Amino acid sequence: MALELAPNSLHPHFNLYALEGGCEVLMTKDHVKPVAKGGPDRDENYQTMCAICNNIKGDGDLTVEQVKELREVYNVNIHKVPPTQLAAIMREEKSKRLPDATTTCSDDSAACCLSSKEVAETTSGS
Repeated sequence: MALELAPNSLHPHFNLYALEGGCEVLMTKDHVKPVAKGGPDRDENYQTMCAICNNIKGDGDLTVEQVKELREVYNVNIHKVPPTQLAAIMREEKSKRLPDATTTCSDDSAACCLSSKEVAETTSGS
């Protein structure tokens, strides 16, 4: 756990981190049933999810198992393909798992499945 100050904020807040492969990963509050799909913004609809998985899930009505499957696809491809190709792969894989076949990624950016740091690392070749 770390006490952090967000840019342009006067009030610090606590962030919870987990370790994955020796790296710190930010943990986030996820809505089990997305608010965009009618889910309530209440404690009983919250679950903890790492930021990467939460971004992959987006507003998709996916189970934890489906998110785990998508994370495996992400992990296999993150250092192999450029961000735009990774975003396309993730959109395709996500659409296979969504009952209504909709996705939250509407363009070729990797923003839906990559953090800004990961985009920078992938595009810089490090």
